[in-house]
Amino acid sequence: MKKTLYLVALACVIALAGCTDTQSSSEVESLPTSSEVAPVAPVEEKIAVSLIIDDETVELSAEDSEIISEILKGEWEQTPSNCYNNATIVTDKDKEIKYHSECGNFNDVESGKSILATEEQKNIINNILGNYNSDVMVNPVTPTEPINPTEPTPATTPTPEPTAEDIEIMKSTNLIDFLVANLSHNQYTEAHYAEGMTAVIIKTPDQEAVQKIIDGYNGELPKVIFKETPYTKETLDKALTAVRKILNDNDVMYTGLMSGNDDGYIEIVVEEIIPQLQEFLDSDPLGKCVKVEVIDEIPINPAT
Repeated sequence: MKKTLYLVALACVIALAGCTDTQSSSEVESLPTSSEVAPVAPVEEKIAVSLIIDDETVELSAEDSEIISEILKGEWEQTPSNCYNNATIVTDKDKEIKYHSECGNFNDVESGKSILATEEQKNIINNILGNYNSDVMVNPVTPTEPINPTEPTPATTPTPEPTAEDIEIMKSTNLIDFLVANLSHNQYTEAHYAEGMTAVIIKTPDQEAVQKIIDGYNGELPKVIFKETPYTKETLDKALTAVRKILNDNDVMYTGLMSGNDDGYIEIVVEEIIPQLQEFLDSDPLGKCVKVEVIDEIPINPAT
């Protein structure tokens, strides 16, 4: 009898163990495999966009910013375009991008790249930017506005082809934007238009350093004229600040104060040279950057 009970108990133990193993196996098989796990969607990078109006940054709405951001993530040409611009936008990476509402072209002058929006994209962009800045041309018909097929299509004035002079002016504009973005103030004195805006004149005490920057420019070059000057923009700006402080602190009437004349000096016209100004001119190294003219009476409203 005891032997029979022992065998029955042993059988139950084996049976229970078998049930446990079967359950464990079932649970393991129910787990999803790596191929069944849904992949995590990559986080899509968004480019926040703002607009510069009269040297002030205006934030676009989140929706407007996202629309322009999508267009900017298109395929860029690795050369800048010879195109005017009538708007400047800024991305969240502090990169300024020029935009021309007539042709729909974005110009990243600093990186030497450009991207051309489609006609539909251009209409969208112009309507967005026009809400913030009336100077940006807004197309009369938006992409979402239906056109009655029974009505004649309104005539459009074709955009005239740029003249040879226009192209040279575009080249000059793009190069100056590039130089301002890439030259440090201790490398040059001034860069501005020349010969009716068809050329660029660069004043610098270090032509070799400036030429290296120009060699990295990807766009078409206009005529470039170098003029050697004794001081950099950084030095002239410091001298300008010092002179202005002396004159304003002592209520001296003056005019003609500018950061760099044609010869690369600061010019100033005063009714008298006060001792503080004379001491600055004689003893301060920055005083060598300043040329002073004395007249009996300031002819125009004095600077403040």
